[in-house]
Amino acid sequence: MSSAERQSHDTPAQKRPSRSHKAEPTLRASALFALRVYNSHILEGLLDEHIRAVMHARTEEQIREVIALADGLLRR
Repeated sequence: MSSAERQSHDTPAQKRPSRSHKAEPTLRASALFALRVYNSHILEGLLDEHIRAVMHARTEEQIREVIALADGLLRR
């Protein structure tokens, strides 16, 4: 897989390297719980990509970006 193909498959949280603080396990767990609840009860699977992005996020900033994107879906 070329680097261009890998980039096209990256999720929002994986695209930009960040120098923010390392993602705390409690923040990751809270974000995953909230996304999974909304995903199963409200959005019927629309947040699957966001859940994967949070699982692979390396920084707090990346997790917060994913939550902001998911929030945009909830506001529609």
